[in-house]
Amino acid sequence: MKRRFAVLCSGVLLLAIVAPCEAADFSDQGVETAIAKGIKYLWSIQKPDGSWPMKSHPHEKDAVGWTSLAAYALLESGVRAQDPRMQKALDYLAKHDTV
Repeated sequence: MKRRFAVLCSGVLLLAIVAPCEAADFSDQGVETAIAKGIKYLWSIQKPDGSWPMKSHPHEKDAVGWTSLAAYALLESGVRAQDPRMQKALDYLAKHDTV
């Protein structure tokens, strides 16, 4: 139940960030669709070094925070840590100061 709630929250958050205003569909299928859209979007903007940028805050020190949030959302949404794209993100975080 706790994991499903975390995935639901991640999906709703990702959809709110990336989708234009539409009528909300909170059915199981609607939630799964929102999560899939969020995952697809996050992978599409991941930088070659494994980080995620924030267009309004392009500084490298900010990338660590955004990358941490994106990686966490993806992991909570069912992406495996062994996915090569996730490995790039985790390698990026391991190389940068996260404190």
